[in-house]
Amino acid sequence: MNKLSLVKTFGGAVTHLEETFKTLEFPKIKKRILKYIKDNPEDSETRIAWDTYSKGARNTCRRKKSYVWYAEDLATGKHYGDVTSKKLGEQIGATQDMIIFAYAQRRLTKGRYKITRKEVSSGSRSSRPQKFNWFAEDTITGDVLVAGTALALANMIGTSEARVVVHRKKEKILDERYKITREKIKKAQ
Repeated sequence: MNKLSLVKTFGGAVTHLEETFKTLEFPKIKKRILKYIKDNPEDSETRIAWDTYSKGARNTCRRKKSYVWYAEDLATGKHYGDVTSKKLGEQIGATQDMIIFAYAQRRLTKGRYKITRKEVSSGSRSSRPQKFNWFAEDTITGDVLVAGTALALANMIGTSEARVVVHRKKEKILDERYKITREKIKKAQ
């Protein structure tokens, strides 16, 4: 097998890059590698090895989807939330299986908790769980919109994040329609 076809495999690419740059910390020296490739266009093996490594590293780093789970107590109006269905279940006295089943079947858990979940995107501002649930109560229809962030709530009602935050702080009605509130998400003890 010649060297050019070897660098087209992930293992061969890693070996070639390690021999060329004397390290396995490729993400840390990415700029150096790209500068080398730009300055040495005749070195096609290194360019191909870097492309192969980049594609392989990207494919092995696929993120698992993560969610923030919410439970709304329809009897009292309280809201609970956590990053795992198991921890949410502990807060409301249910098992993880009960939480997941109730969410999938769109049924109430323990006859009173409505279960929802929100996907946490990788592009979110923070990987920490949300501290607050944001609510927009429609004073005309009585509907309540719930979101994990002010931005998400703003997107739901078609306004800006800043307006949502300001109207909540000043306790004013937004667009003569929405009463904005937020509630701290209770953590499991």
